[in-house]
Parts: sequence; structure tokens; C-alpha cells
Amino acid sequence: MKSAPRVSAVFWGGFALLSACSSLKGSFRSALPTDPLRIQSLGIQQITTEPRAENPGILREQPWQWRGRFASGAPAQSFVEPILASSDDVLVSSIGGGLELRRVRSGQKIWSLPVAIGVASKPLILGTSVVVAGLDAQVRRLNLTTGAVEWTQRISAESTGGIAASGGRLFVSSADDSLWALDEKSGEVAWTYRRPGTSAQTQWSLRGQAVPQVSVDGGRLFLGFSDGYFVALDAQNGQTVWERNFDRAGRFKDADLSPVLSRDGLTLFLPLVDGDLIAVRTSNGSSLWSVPDAGGATPLVDEDEGALYAVTLSGQVQRVSLRTTAVEWTTGLSAGAPSTPVALGARHVVLSTSHEGLAVLDRKSGQVVWRKRYGYGPLAAPAFDGERLLVLSARNRLELFRVEERKPAHGG
Repeated sequence: MKSAPRVSAVFWGGFALLSACSSLKGSFRSALPTDPLRIQSLGIQQITTEPRAENPGILREQPWQWRGRFASGAPAQSFVEPILASSDDVLVSSIGGGLELRRVRSGQKIWSLPVAIGVASKPLILGTSVVVAGLDAQVRRLNLTTGAVEWTQRISAESTGGIAASGGRLFVSSADDSLWALDEKSGEVAWTYRRPGTSAQTQWSLRGQAVPQVSVDGGRLFLGFSDGYFVALDAQNGQTVWERNFDRAGRFKDADLSPVLSRDGLTLFLPLVDGDLIAVRTSNGSSLWSVPDAGGATPLVDEDEGALYAVTLSGQVQRVSLRTTAVEWTTGLSAGAPSTPVALGARHVVLSTSHEGLAVLDRKSGQVVWRKRYGYGPLAAPAFDGERLLVLSARNRLELFRVEERKPAHGG
């Protein structure tokens, strides 16, 4: 029998050790003694202090989007996972701050972009640049090395989704149920698409975190909206190719979580915020199969393994066979909003929950083999590069772990 893995910590940013330990008291459980997994904390870095009280005009008609605490109960923080810009650098976005580039190991800040209210949309790295859409309703392209702004384009509302790129254009989702096509080099608007509705009023969105998906040939865009519609658009002009209404009586109608496109481009795995996970044909939007109540977050789809990992809003994780569509196991975690599961090596997945913290599960059995509790947990998914796990925990603290997935003693 192997001994439990050691978990040690080095604290960045001049934290008093007593204070740091108090805030993380009871925060983790080691991996099970028989599990071939070692996770070691390498440090914590404070990204921002308490959010600024600014509320620019773009949000004055939507005060529900800016409160000291969000509906999940966690202090205002990042909705977006850390993004590794290189083996040495990580991009961190936060509400109440903006966008920063930091050294992965030391936490040293290389540059920062302050944004009114902050950033809750996933940035996109484009070669030597990074593009980010802020809660101030502005899209910026920056030099990745220096942080210098290369261009800025205002859109109609803040973004809590993300950006896709194809054919020299950027496609940016916005919280007023619109999609913007921008020239990659200049930021000029090529076209816009918006769901029908009162133009002066933004729809209330439960999540609004959809990142547009681009078809394999680059000709179509796929995106869901808060009115329950999921659409396919012509990438050249924004014209509708097909649309599907997923409005469900008595439930939130939102269809605005990010879908996953299959490797062959024929299938979309679409999570409905208060409903099912549905596999649909990219050709016309018709349904292939569904998993009931498994639309809590964007799923992890592993076609090599022949499985996907889905979550429910009640905190369950499910492994689903892509061949038979059967649910192979279900593991309950805790109440609170779950993140997208992330592959942690070949035999594990990791995810966060807003009311607890981190959990690592065995892919074959669904057994929880490691936890770290934060009290109020992360709202953003963790990030993993094959060796290092990065987590934005409550109050915008970036924590770095080293992960070693050792070979099991008896195969498997």
C-alpha cells in the first residue's frame, strides 16, 4: 500500500503564514492511499483586492450583474479559468480587476490591463497577441509580451462568454444576446447578429457564458442564447442557417453555455443550463440523443476514450458512453454550481464547485480520490497543462499545484 501523497505549500505575495493557514483551514484532503496520484501545492498569489465600486453607464440598467456577492454566494471573483500563455506565463482575468500576465512559478506580475468592473469573458491568444472582451463593453487586442493595447472596439454590452477566431475575423459573444464579427487586425465591425427582442433592454441571463464554436471548414458559427434558441450562422455574413428553440415550460430557458464540437464536425454537445445535455446534428440542429438534467456546465468530451463527462446543477458528475449513450457512473459532490470537468492526465478528471472547492475523480470508477476545500469554492474551471494545475479560488487567489499521475501498482 502506498502512503498518502504529501501536500505542501509555498506562499507568494508576502502572506503572513498564520493568516494564510487560517483561511485554508481544513481546506484539503489527501488522495486515497491506493491512488497513484500526487498533488502538491506550490503557492498562492493574490490577484486583486475587493472589487472596485465603479459602475459604468453600460451596466446601470442591469444592477443585478454587479453586487458584492453573486447568487452562488461566493465573493466577486473570476468566472474564467487561468490561461497558460507559455510554459512560464499565465493570463488571469478577474472581476474587480481586469487582465494580467504573470509568471507561473513565482507569481510575478509582467503586465496588467485595468478594466472598469473587470473581465468575465475568456480571452483568446492569437500568436503574439491576446484579445479580451471586458465588462465595460469593450473588446481589446493587446500585445501578449508587453500588454500594449493594439486596438479597441466598443460593442453593445458587456461580455461574459468568449471569443472565437476564423478566416481573419473574431467572433465575440455579448450579454445582450448578440454576436459581433470583428476584423482581426483592425477591430472594425464586419457584421452583428442579435436575437429578436426589445433593442433597448438586455435579457436576463442565468449564465451567458457561451463561446462561439466554428465549424471544421470555418463556414459556420454555432452559439446559444438566453432566450432558449441555439443557432447556426453563416460566418461570412451572420445570416441564419438554422435555429432551434429549447425553451422548456417551467424551467430556465437559457441555452447560452458553450457547446462542444465533435472532431469530425458532425455533432454538437449542447448543455442546457436548467435541462439536459443534448447531442445535435450540426447540419440542421436535429437531436441525436440526450442525457437528462446533465446540462450544468460544458461537458468534457474525450473521443479517444469514447466517453464524455457531464455535470448537473445539483453537483453530480456523470460519465456517459459516446457509443451507447449510457450513463456509466454518477458521483455526487456537493450543492453549488459545478465547473466544466478538465482532463487531469489519462486516468483522472478535476472540477470545481462554487460551494466547496476542487475534486479529482477516477475516470473508470467515478471515485473521488482527492479534494481541496475552500469554503466558498471557485467559480472558474481549473486549468491543467500536463504537469501543473492552476486554480482561481475564492477572492481571486491563484493557486498552483504540481500533479504527478504515477502508474498503478497492478496495471490499469
